[in-house]
Amino acid sequence: MKKSYLILAAVAGLFASCSQEVLVDENVNAVTESPIGFSTFAGSQTRGAENNEDAVNKWDLENHSTTFDVWAWKYYDGAWVSTAVYNQGVVTYASSAWTANPLKFWDKSAEKYYFYAAAPTDNKWALTGTGDAGKLSYANFTLAGGLDNNLSKGATTVTTYVQSFKDVSDVDLMIAEDKEVLRASYNKATPDVVEELFDHILSRLNVTVALKDGGSLETNNATVKVTNFGITGVNLKNKGSFDEGAALGTDVLAKGTIKRWNTLSTDGTYDLPGASISTTTLTDAPLYIAQYLIIPQAITSEVLDRANGLKDTDANDVGDQAAAHPYFRIDYTINDEPYTAYYNLANAFGVAADGTLNFCEGWQNTLNIQLDADVITFDAQVWEWKDKVSHNVVIED
Repeated sequence: MKKSYLILAAVAGLFASCSQEVLVDENVNAVTESPIGFSTFAGSQTRGAENNEDAVNKWDLENHSTTFDVWAWKYYDGAWVSTAVYNQGVVTYASSAWTANPLKFWDKSAEKYYFYAAAPTDNKWALTGTGDAGKLSYANFTLAGGLDNNLSKGATTVTTYVQSFKDVSDVDLMIAEDKEVLRASYNKATPDVVEELFDHILSRLNVTVALKDGGSLETNNATVKVTNFGITGVNLKNKGSFDEGAALGTDVLAKGTIKRWNTLSTDGTYDLPGASISTTTLTDAPLYIAQYLIIPQAITSEVLDRANGLKDTDANDVGDQAAAHPYFRIDYTINDEPYTAYYNLANAFGVAADGTLNFCEGWQNTLNIQLDADVITFDAQVWEWKDKVSHNVVIED
């Protein structure tokens, strides 16, 4: 059996921020105060190269979360007012608009405002500091498993897939770029809104599967179905806490950081299960079979000695045991006959100089698997009759 794999790692860092200052025209004669309104975006993390600085697509936040929490302070007479304008107010999307609770109004005496936001709304979010010196944190986050079988969503190609975790049990945690707004215009026909751009702070792993285009399985019209799949031995530590103010040494917050997360679990490894899609026959079009949320982490690869990562040949291992480092397993059938293939994630995505594989904050990693197998063929020959020594035998009666 021949297994052919095509690996694509699509990674994305934190998003380029919007302008930190929103300047508006002065109108000091206005007397009517406008309500503070919000508009939001979340990033679609599909970049072709690590740390690519090109622009990324932005998606309406309501496609990911219909709530977020907001904190805000206003600046007056050379200082931040100690009482917060919003102290974890809840902003909810309904009837095609975002509405804050409680509803607040722009203060025409304030020189500027400073906003923080995090999604979705949750009492585990907390902000320390005031004015422009705040830092967000999130306590005791636990992943419930991280699997979403996307077949029902009709996702058939890598380029069109933009689904999030909105409709499944696991939560996609996001924080917005800090935003300073200079407020100097009032009584406008269209009130100003605070435009929030959110970054994902978890990591995501996607898996697609397809038949190899032009391969033996496709050309021989084989019926191939996936009966089970999953990732085994991930050092996931699926419980952790986020701290935006975590020490990062002398560097600024680097794209792809894992340093703002601390793990709370000492469980060691964690399996990411899959599900049967044996009712669907594979074609050569990539089909999303799973997406996993992962707390940003570094995974140590023990060995990279086999292309398929099936077994760990370390001298300390006993006999034929499976590799301890994370590997992807997929069970499938070819014309109803069962098969199994393995792939070491470290081989798929590569490792850094220190021997670690990073699933980094705000990055999306996509593992595209192409299945193929060689047809069993036959050739046949036969030995010719071989001459032996002739013996003359006389039989007398």
